[in-house]
Amino acid sequence: LFSCPRQHLELLPYYSRIAVNLNRVHPEVGPSLCKMLEEEFQSLMSKNSLNLDESRIRNIRFLGELTKFKLLPYTSTFMILKVLLDDFTQKSIDVLSALLETAGRFLFRTPETAVRMSNILEVMMKKKNAKNLDPRANTLLENAYYASKPPEKGIDKEELPPLHQYIEHLVFVRLTPSTVQQVIRQIRKIPLQEPVAREFLLKTLLNVRSIKISCIPVLASLISGLSNYHDDIAIDFVDAVLEEVQIGVEQDDYTQHQHRVSFMILLGELYNNARLVDSETVFNTLYMILFSQSMQKKKPDQISNLFRARLVLVLLNTCGRSLNRRSTVKKLDVFLVYYQQYLLSLHHTPYELSYDIQEMFQSLKPKMVIFKSFQEIGAVLAAIRREQPEDLLLFLKKWRDKNFSKAEARESVQDDDPKQDEQYSEDESEEDSDTDMDLESEDSVSGGEMNVEPKDIEEEEDVTSDSSSVSGSDTEYSDSEEDSEEDEIISIKQNLDHLKPSKEEEDSLEREFEQMMKESLGTAKFASKASNMNLPAANRSIISKFSQGSGGATSSGGSGNSVQFHVMIKKGTKAAVRDILVPKAAKMAQANESRQAAEAQERSEIKRLVLEASEREDAPVAPRKYVLQPPRIKKKTERW
Repeated sequence: LFSCPRQHLELLPYYSRIAVNLNRVHPEVGPSLCKMLEEEFQSLMSKNSLNLDESRIRNIRFLGELTKFKLLPYTSTFMILKVLLDDFTQKSIDVLSALLETAGRFLFRTPETAVRMSNILEVMMKKKNAKNLDPRANTLLENAYYASKPPEKGIDKEELPPLHQYIEHLVFVRLTPSTVQQVIRQIRKIPLQEPVAREFLLKTLLNVRSIKISCIPVLASLISGLSNYHDDIAIDFVDAVLEEVQIGVEQDDYTQHQHRVSFMILLGELYNNARLVDSETVFNTLYMILFSQSMQKKKPDQISNLFRARLVLVLLNTCGRSLNRRSTVKKLDVFLVYYQQYLLSLHHTPYELSYDIQEMFQSLKPKMVIFKSFQEIGAVLAAIRREQPEDLLLFLKKWRDKNFSKAEARESVQDDDPKQDEQYSEDESEEDSDTDMDLESEDSVSGGEMNVEPKDIEEEEDVTSDSSSVSGSDTEYSDSEEDSEEDEIISIKQNLDHLKPSKEEEDSLEREFEQMMKESLGTAKFASKASNMNLPAANRSIISKFSQGSGGATSSGGSGNSVQFHVMIKKGTKAAVRDILVPKAAKMAQANESRQAAEAQERSEIKRLVLEASEREDAPVAPRKYVLQPPRIKKKTERW
């Protein structure tokens, strides 16, 4: 805090506020900071260098800010003022002016220090008049004096007529939930047939900023009571409220945001209690807030969009329960879908606004479907415009369940379509027949020609091998791949002989491996076996009877070219097991077969390692031989 840069004097109030807040928790922070600043003030004032002017100004402004936060004692502040007045040189005048501009007004307006501060100001002005100072110093002192003690200027307050004062008293002071009828009776006694009194009453009622938010429903009740006797006042009041809401959305002035929120609450209360506004007007206002454009901005910014969402939220929290009735519930459901689309179009929603929106949906429409993407809700709105359902909530639920089931089916049956497998087998049989015909033609040609060179024979063999690989026999290709991989491994081993681990490293590796196997065996004894208790009781026996391995696929129930799979299908709340035959050439069957082979190999490897470890444990341990070595005798060295 002490090392605030002297080039950024605007940070000093924030540094002072941080110091005050820290002083509440750590009481030693404030006095230590004040002591350091006072010592710096003394050292800076003892030097006459002109390069220290910025440091002096930073120091004295910091002390002034701490004085305003009451962290620096008043006695220390007045001691600094006395030192500066006694010196009253050019550097002291600069520092004095900075201190008075920072904390002079505060000290003059504080009752504890008002008298002493006025005396210091008088002494300063007397010294200014007595000395022949340059114009710059005179200007600094005068500015500091009037900043601390501004000239008394009478405020011309407009005097209202007694009738207007009585109207303000009734609306701003007397109006409470228990005195609504009394205020209505008193307002009826006012000569409202006079244009001046009528206009002032409307102006006072529309001054929502001067009324507490908790009293806005009472104001709506007052307008409702007056509408029984003066219809024109109620009509003009509602028109003025709607006009204020529209002007606020079109102008989009940041300084009027709280004013617009008050008018939205008032509009909702006019629909709730007073019934001076119908539901169509409320829905038109809601859609206008979302989709109207600002007159001053071609494209609203993020702050404007978030404030529009806040206005809609305020209006729905005010009159949402009244709109959630049989006559208007359908319109409300449709608007809430559009409201979700508007929220999803925003790039980012603050946490406070998102929590308020979630709370509104839970209290107003707990069964409403909440969408997560803008594309999804666009498709929903298109379906709503096309079908126009009667019960929108039921339609949205069915639409979501339908799309969810489609997505699950698309993910599960993406690569396992039986029609595609049949086409695949038919294509393979056609390719096999074509390759057989090609081989017969080649054999006839080779039989007709007796003088065939060895190169031609090798080419024919290559062609036959290629055709056999195309027909689906991948065994030769896999064997060749394995041979090539083994050759590569042998060549790599020959090239990496110099990287072989030493005998000590192999022994340490074996010890670590034995310890790991012991730990794994100890944990395997207490490990719980996998069970199928989450399956239905009727199907558990079928699965355990026919499933072989973990994949649930068997080849006993199908033909030689197919594999049998057991699939559990859920219909409503019941589950059933069905058998399907999948060709062996399908990707699913091949993947299942390779997985079972890998698991079998892994089990055999684990079994081998366990047996080796148990044999190693049972083997007798050879006793270690210890060789005693004579102790070393240190030679004494003499130092010269």
